[in-house]
Amino acid sequence: MKKILLIEDDEQILSVASSFLKEANYQVIEAADGIQGYEKWKKYPIDLVITDIMMPRMDGYVLAELIRMENKQVPIFMITALSEEADQLKGLELGIDDYIQKPFSYKILLKKIENVFKRNAQISVENVLRAGDIQVFPNDYIVLKNDAEVFLTRKEFDILVVLLKRINKPVSRETIIENVWEYDDAVDTTMLNSHIKNLRRKLKTDKIQTIRGVGYKITD
Repeated sequence: MKKILLIEDDEQILSVASSFLKEANYQVIEAADGIQGYEKWKKYPIDLVITDIMMPRMDGYVLAELIRMENKQVPIFMITALSEEADQLKGLELGIDDYIQKPFSYKILLKKIENVFKRNAQISVENVLRAGDIQVFPNDYIVLKNDAEVFLTRKEFDILVVLLKRINKPVSRETIIENVWEYDDAVDTTMLNSHIKNLRRKLKTDKIQTIRGVGYKITD
């Protein structure tokens, strides 16, 4: 059974969300603030983290940064009442995978969780994907640049795989979103662009090119 760490200081949201996820056959580890959430993260093997941003003692940004220092792959969703672009970009820079904006639909939250776990289980490519000095081993979720490992978030990894499967060919933003997020609500070009920016920075490469009016492509 998948373990979800749910961190929310609003008791009503925590209770309702926890009950909803348990009914969907997930094991839910609850925490009421960031420090308690980090303690539970250290204690249990967690498959997915869902955290509020504005919390007492430790906010969601600090918590996400601590988790990413220890684990680059575990999916992290942030629940937020903040709608400013700068606030969302801050989370993406820290390596979170998605935003859940209040008020939110529990059915949509559940679908996003299902998509993450489904995608993790289905990514299966036999051969190594390459673009020059970049190598990706999809089965093992390993990325190498000049034989040194590069740690990417799940979204960054999946975007890179989509581009590498179509190497030297333009890939539309719509195609990337469809293959990586598997839903079209609450996903805009700003979010995708931020992940691309992170990929370029982490891989230290200019191989990921912007195709104006279309999307992106990676060259060999």
